[in-house]
Amino acid sequence: VCASEQSIIVEKEMEQQVKTEAAAMGFYFMNTEEAGRLAKHLFRPDGSLNPEIVGRTARELAQKAGFSVPNGTRILVAREQEAGPTRPYSMEKLCPVLAFFVMDSEDAVLEKAIEVLKQFEVPYTVRVLSAHRTPAEAKKFAETARSKGYGVMICAAGKAAHLAGAFAANTTLPVIGIPVKSSTLDGLDALLATVQMPTGMPVATVAIDGAANAALLAVQILSVSDRALASRLADKRKADTEKVLKKDADISARFAE
Repeated sequence: VCASEQSIIVEKEMEQQVKTEAAAMGFYFMNTEEAGRLAKHLFRPDGSLNPEIVGRTARELAQKAGFSVPNGTRILVAREQEAGPTRPYSMEKLCPVLAFFVMDSEDAVLEKAIEVLKQFEVPYTVRVLSAHRTPAEAKKFAETARSKGYGVMICAAGKAAHLAGAFAANTTLPVIGIPVKSSTLDGLDALLATVQMPTGMPVATVAIDGAANAALLAVQILSVSDRALASRLADKRKADTEKVLKKDADISARFAE
């Protein structure tokens, strides 16, 4: 789940230009009037968070406030001036964003994870970073991920697979590791390198090449505060159950005496 609201100071005459540029970067620019309308749904009169909005998407809340925001788009809020009272129009827990951090040899494995994310309509970002070849860039991204609105990290790596651990050491966001079979050790090296983390630096490690389960675990984490995702997960579990029961009935009928 992401805390994806950001605020900026914008001159009134620059509003349309900022709106256009923000859209090109995947943001919805919300002026102060729109933010005020949205705040009526986010907060109670005493300033506390309205419990009815927990798990709602940015799109759902924006529609209630009378304007349209594409699903998964992050919110950019304008402030007319630096001084004076401002309400923190926080979009925390409203729009799940998922990030991938992969080595270029692992992209084929991750296709299964991307399919799952698309199935559940979860926005995601794909990056190619290395714990060994780009340590500074990886560290910077992990350190700033929460402030940028990311909610879960999935790291796929093979051989001396230190990517997930490197991210876990530099963020308090949940990190999921995918050990990739990419050497003569059939992925056992990557599995041990990913799963054997020291106390205080957890990495949720899935099976070797288990990208689909990594994505499902990420969706489950995000669904804690997203009722729409929780509903889709329940529907998938039901469909999976029905699929197995159908196979059971077919096999039983086929080999019945």
